[in-house]
Amino acid sequence: MKALKVVIALLIMVNIFFNAKAQENKNTAQIKLITMKQFNEPYDLVFKATMSLMHSERYMIDETDYFTGLIIVSKEVYKKGKADIKEGFILVDKLNDELTEVKLSMYEGNVKPYYTGFYKTIDMNQDPEFYAKWFKHLYAEIQRRKALM
Repeated sequence: MKALKVVIALLIMVNIFFNAKAQENKNTAQIKLITMKQFNEPYDLVFKATMSLMHSERYMIDETDYFTGLIIVSKEVYKKGKADIKEGFILVDKLNDELTEVKLSMYEGNVKPYYTGFYKTIDMNQDPEFYAKWFKHLYAEIQRRKALM
């Protein structure tokens, strides 16, 4: 059952990525460069630091799978009849005992009331500064947790 949830989450992530790709102005190689970073740290430390960072940034941790490294997060801010939403898919990947790769895909949009229900728009955040700042914060969290060990 847990494996099925992971497969479904990965399929959703791929679907969102390819739907966003049709609207993007960056190519796949550029996206890969800004959304991925490697850390010379053990998997366990990076995985837990990632969850800690998302929690401290007030994201709801919707789902995690330590075995696959998948972390799904979301945040909703309600104002004046609409909700601004952020959804994130993070993959923490153990490359070897002391090297871990983190891939982040962050999507932003909103939900507005519509006469038949709600209308949701969401696009991938492609701002290199956003990802650089997030990875900088992740590095700081890794160092903070490392100092406590």
